[in-house]
Amino acid sequence: MSTPDPATTPWVPLWDLNGGVDLAYLGAWQSGVTYRDGQVIIYNGTAYLCTRQTTRVPTPWPMGIAAATYNTTLPLNPVDGQEAILVDSLTSPTYQWRLRYNARSTSHKWEFVGGPPMSSVPGGSSSLAVTSAYQSIGGATLTVPRTGSYWVDYTVTLYAGPINAHITNLNVLVAGFGTIAPDTGLAGGAASSNLTSFAIASHNYISLTAGNVLTIGASSAQANTFTFLNRTLSLLPHRIS
Repeated sequence: MSTPDPATTPWVPLWDLNGGVDLAYLGAWQSGVTYRDGQVIIYNGTAYLCTRQTTRVPTPWPMGIAAATYNTTLPLNPVDGQEAILVDSLTSPTYQWRLRYNARSTSHKWEFVGGPPMSSVPGGSSSLAVTSAYQSIGGATLTVPRTGSYWVDYTVTLYAGPINAHITNLNVLVAGFGTIAPDTGLAGGAASSNLTSFAIASHNYISLTAGNVLTIGASSAQANTFTFLNRTLSLLPHRIS
């Protein structure tokens, strides 16, 4: 018998085809039973096809790791060691985070491998009457894309208007939740002239929730007006969900 052409028929027989196999579904695998070529059984929810006579219990094959996906979301059913590249846009991304799935992790299972930070560099300047209560200095703003732990960095140049004016604290604000951790004494004024100061700070392994809005905030024991320039805010994941 010649081999049927699948392009000309919707059915191809699996028996009596030049020595083909005779498929038989036997249900759940049973210990002590001798299975032969072509027999199909179910073991731990997976169907197996016997390829040679055996009494052995079926063992699952390890899944291959596909090439890293590139998307604005992470894979829904990842396997241990799988990698994915998370972006905010498929056509014009502002960040590309390569992540590896760790199935054994007891917290956030997607671990950061590499990539540039998510950044906000607005340019220009803002002027603010700073008081003892934290308030945003304006400009640099980021929205956290996924729940997890992050590295958060910021820089800012401050110009103190009044002589002897001081900024007591600079920090990253999380809208609705307050500050991450205060940085004190980062800028001040001189007795005889105004002062321009530059501040830079980094917070590591900060727990954040998807949708959190981050800005740079300031407070001062004295109520004075300050000008803020060169504001930057950046975010890198450590481990995310």
